[in-house]
Amino acid sequence: MAMEPRASLIAKGGPEDGTVTSLGLGVLSIGRSMMSDIVVDQPGISRQHASIRGDAAGFWIADAGSRNGTYLNGQKLDADPVILQEGDKIELGGMATYWVFASSSMTLDIPTVGMTVTIMFTDIVESTALTERLGDSLARSVLRTHDAIVRRQMHAHNGTEVKALGDGFMITFPSAKSGVDCALAVQRELGEFNSSNPTVQVGVRIGLSVGEPIVEDADLFGHAVNLAARVNELAGAGQIYASEIVQSLLSATGEGNLREVGTFELKGITQPQKIFEIVQP
Repeated sequence: MAMEPRASLIAKGGPEDGTVTSLGLGVLSIGRSMMSDIVVDQPGISRQHASIRGDAAGFWIADAGSRNGTYLNGQKLDADPVILQEGDKIELGGMATYWVFASSSMTLDIPTVGMTVTIMFTDIVESTALTERLGDSLARSVLRTHDAIVRRQMHAHNGTEVKALGDGFMITFPSAKSGVDCALAVQRELGEFNSSNPTVQVGVRIGLSVGEPIVEDADLFGHAVNLAARVNELAGAGQIYASEIVQSLLSATGEGNLREVGTFELKGITQPQKIFEIVQP
């Protein structure tokens, strides 16, 4: 079976300096619109500014009819896709911030062997039913909004996107606090979106755990990953669930607002696990 192509965009300069966005199959949109996969809310950026498409041949960038242009290594692009190469420089509308294309997702700052990280899974609850209720076009717009919110808060809390999962993400953080703060911020922003769009109502569940995952082919495996995924599956729409180790780390510093949910037998996990809900302060 063919491997899915993986790559990343690394932001340089400005407040987003060092931010990494992973790329995979499909189209990633860049623009000022909240529906964009990469939201760039800056003067001179069009609502739909540029796009990057990943396919079996590689990654292709094109301008999306922007007012102030998309530039690849100083050359202005049009609507015809151009294949990206290692180290290519992408500039939008004269911004100080630019992006560097890295052809392998191994450039992502995922943990190395023996490194302890906080692992977070997000998942849109009943995404199939959401699509049936809203229709393909509106549901896709809602999914893009979800992706933009999660990625924006991930970047703001020093997270690293390991992979997108269709209607969710797997993300790592350097500490339990940064992961929890990100989860709370995601749920707050989604709550604001739902309040402004009462006919849509997208519900997201989030699960967190801490451990030393196994790194292989720019992906993460092992007990810590399995536990975070199973914890996520227990949560309902709008909820954040965490394993006991997350609770212990937060309690040790007097941070976090958690309540015990109960003890559960989880698929693939040998011992019963005590689960906690993280609630907004």
